Amino acid sequence: LEQMMEEDAGEDHPLVAALVVSLGAGLPAPWFFRKARDLGKYDGQPGDVEAFAFHASELQRAISYYFAPVERLHRTGGAPHHAAGWRREKENKNA
Repeated sequence: LEQMMEEDAGEDHPLVAALVVSLGAGLPAPWFFRKARDLGKYDGQPGDVEAFAFHASELQRAISYYFAPVERLHRTGGAPHHAAGWRREKENKNA
């Protein structure tokens, strides 16, 4: 997941790792916030109020970026894709 965060940050994509949360807290593990801070995406501590806001924002961005296109394909009868497949397909079109 950390490598994916580096790739996402390098391409200014939403952090797809935001989809992975701890059952108890409903937030990603503390390493997610430390890595996001190292990548210049987050300026706070894990568990702070800011962490909840950052995660909510990044989660919404990831869902919109990776899954909204999938929903459009399903509504229009296109072939089903998963987020990683859609991501590769989108990147190949931009290459």
